[in-house]
Amino acid sequence: IDDITLESLFFADDSILMADSVENAKHNLNILIEVSKKYGLNLNREKCKIIIYNDTENTKEIEGIKVEENVKYLGVTIDNKKDLFKTQREMTKKKAEKYANMTHGIICKSVNRILIGKTYWKCVILPSLLQNIGIIKFNQKEISKLQTIENGVYRKILEGRDNTPISVLRGEIGSSLMETRFIESKLLMAKSIIEGENELTKKILAKVREDRKNTWNNQVNTYLQKIGMNYNEIYTLTK
Repeated sequence: IDDITLESLFFADDSILMADSVENAKHNLNILIEVSKKYGLNLNREKCKIIIYNDTENTKEIEGIKVEENVKYLGVTIDNKKDLFKTQREMTKKKAEKYANMTHGIICKSVNRILIGKTYWKCVILPSLLQNIGIIKFNQKEISKLQTIENGVYRKILEGRDNTPISVLRGEIGSSLMETRFIESKLLMAKSIIEGENELTKKILAKVREDRKNTWNNQVNTYLQKIGMNYNEIYTLTK
């Protein structure tokens, strides 16, 4: 901005402005406000939110913008805690349970329950449910819970008995495993960052890869080992 570099991420008209301290956040906001005025723009403080990590001073607001416990960005809720996606993971589980019941209600009124059921679940529900799972670290228990919910949906669609093997249900529907979707999403996200032009996200990914204690990084390594792939081979992946 006017030859001033601010650490930020933009997607369409949504943006995140980052700073390593409250004072720097104030400084960056003032720069953004002043430069915006030159182009006839104003910062809408009512729509802006701030989260602070490791806030020992219990800050309530910065430059008139309220400090919150979490913010929603591009459909993902981000907490101000170490486990920054805890709320989002809980919401995903609740949505899965809710949508599973909705799917049952829809197919009960359908002429072709199998066609409508699997189309509704795979093409409408799953994209909404699994949005941005590439960036969020779900543990194995949480993934298994989502798989159990999905298995129940397929059993209802096919009117399968309790002793019907899960592999048969998935085969009839034409569905991959929930874990496979998580593996694919994480690796393809890493590939898109590596091949992209955003230097900030590349820098973040590089730091994450260097951090051996980072849970997202460890999960990616586990997935790579599971499918017998080296991290440098991510370039060869296709969507």
